[in-house]
Amino acid sequence: MTLKNMLQSIVPNKIDIGWGLDTEEADFVFYNPEPLFSSRQKPLSSLAVQACPAVNNLEKDFWVISSPFSIELKCVEENGTFELLSGGENTRVDLNVLQNSVALEPKTKWRHDKKPIVQIYLPYFFLSDKPCYMSVIAPFCSDNICRWPGVFVGGKIPIHIWPRTLNFAFEWVDTSKPLVIKRGDPLMYVFFSTNSLCSRPNVFELEMTEELKKYKKGIKNVLKYTSSAYSLFPTALSRRPKKLLKRK
Repeated sequence: MTLKNMLQSIVPNKIDIGWGLDTEEADFVFYNPEPLFSSRQKPLSSLAVQACPAVNNLEKDFWVISSPFSIELKCVEENGTFELLSGGENTRVDLNVLQNSVALEPKTKWRHDKKPIVQIYLPYFFLSDKPCYMSVIAPFCSDNICRWPGVFVGGKIPIHIWPRTLNFAFEWVDTSKPLVIKRGDPLMYVFFSTNSLCSRPNVFELEMTEELKKYKKGIKNVLKYTSSAYSLFPTALSRRPKKLLKRK
């Protein structure tokens, strides 16, 4: 590879990524995904972390999904059985909303029989018309995760094939402590990878077209019928319109 080709391979190129909310109510409570880079404070000096090119190149790639509500959850064990309790002084959401948004996963889905996994369902989804994987990881630059009594469970999905809604999946390591999440707390970071060595996402709110609604309907609740959503990717690709992404 020539020097010219090597330089071209590291020049950032843009890929359009759309985000949307798959919900029919209260969408005003959900924050827009925001770039991690935009939330940083002014550097204390030219030697501060924010002045490091390596740090900047990394943090420019992450987008933040923040909690739409304040909740306090507890996980109580009795005779080997775990029960999820909600409420408390830190909860600022109706209980019926919690019942539809939060779930303790069956033990068969845990990684460890003493570490329950709880999920908070979020209506966010991301879409690309070009091959692109989205990775969902813990918000490692946010100090609120220091209060979590466990670890975030991440994942990676091809959003050009499978624009599924996001979940905050949490593995409860210390069940003697509650999980407290405040409205506005970062819940997760997402970043996007393509076949290009160096690409930057152009993220915008998308329009929920009728074609997109129909395509997402084919994704919804597939795990009620099969244990492997990935086995359905060829079917999804064969039925996918060439263009699904439209800016709102």
